[in-house]
Amino acid sequence: MSLEFLDQSLDCVSLTVCFSEAAKTEGPFSLGMAFAAIQDDGSVVTWGKKFYGGDSSSVADKLQEGVGQVAGTYSAFAAVKDDGSVVAWGGAACGGDSSSVADKLQEGVVQVTGTSNAFAAVKEDGSVVTWGNAACGGDSSSVADKLQEGIVQVTGNKSFCCCQRRWICRNLG
Repeated sequence: MSLEFLDQSLDCVSLTVCFSEAAKTEGPFSLGMAFAAIQDDGSVVTWGKKFYGGDSSSVADKLQEGVGQVAGTYSAFAAVKDDGSVVAWGGAACGGDSSSVADKLQEGVVQVTGTSNAFAAVKEDGSVVTWGNAACGGDSSSVADKLQEGIVQVTGNKSFCCCQRRWICRNLG
């Protein structure tokens, strides 16, 4: 695969992914070099490159049942469980480490979505919790007062910008 067709003057290439309820049963989701699939029993199977979330062994016990949604970033995944908790794994800098907001992800989450390197979760009270790379949406403190209630859905875009684009071109071309 080659990305040589890209105009070298571009600052970034964007990919927007839209999800529907049917998507969780129609197939796996991936943006990088790994996949995460929800099986009909609510368990999750992952495969692909370890660093990109393909190895979920560190959280496997939490992915055995009750998963209703999985979202991804460039190298991490986050799963929303039926009890409203979130399980994250993969590249820590890309949202795979949610420990900074773990207390807010224990219950009440109804949706999660990702950007290239961060996640946002909508809670049943209409608030939003973010984590991951601050520059990619993981830090929502500048709009925190607007994310405390009334949010019904969040969507993110995926961008492979600047140095990431060069890495992709160099390593896939």
